[in-house]
Amino acid sequence: MKKVLQIILIGVALASCKGKSNSYEQAEISVKLDADSLQRERQRYTIISDLKQVNLVSEGNITLWNPTKEQINQILSLAKKSIAANEDKFSGHLKADSLDRSYKQMIYYVNSKGDSLVFIKELCRVGDYPMEDSTGKLRFYRQDWQNRLILVKDGGDCYWRTRINYSTKKVAGPFTNGEA
Repeated sequence: MKKVLQIILIGVALASCKGKSNSYEQAEISVKLDADSLQRERQRYTIISDLKQVNLVSEGNITLWNPTKEQINQILSLAKKSIAANEDKFSGHLKADSLDRSYKQMIYYVNSKGDSLVFIKELCRVGDYPMEDSTGKLRFYRQDWQNRLILVKDGGDCYWRTRINYSTKKVAGPFTNGEA
């Protein structure tokens, strides 16, 4: 009896969809990138400097700072060492060499104590999000990872974060965003 009821419900569902146009389409969106954005896309590295975004991860009164290439290399080296020291705690994506392949969102700021801090968000991939276009059709757009922090609640070691106190060279993390 239970199987008959399931078959009837599936049949009703299919019949109700027949003849209706599907307003959900996956769209290929061609994004025009300026030279700077294209370089960040190739390097999979961006510096987030929008204070609304920065305030999502910082505390108190802060000011932003612009690191030199040498400082960036030192910071990435500290992050790699921290990942390597903790590789056995993670599976799959989070390995010392994953930093080279992943998308990195970096926030450089000075806290109220005068410490130069770096917040790093790492993403093994940048996803798409659904949004209706002007005609009401649902289309999928790539997340703006170069300008907006990508916040995920899970994703296992595909998405992680760390905070580095550049003034003291101390690293807190890496921390994953869940168990998936």
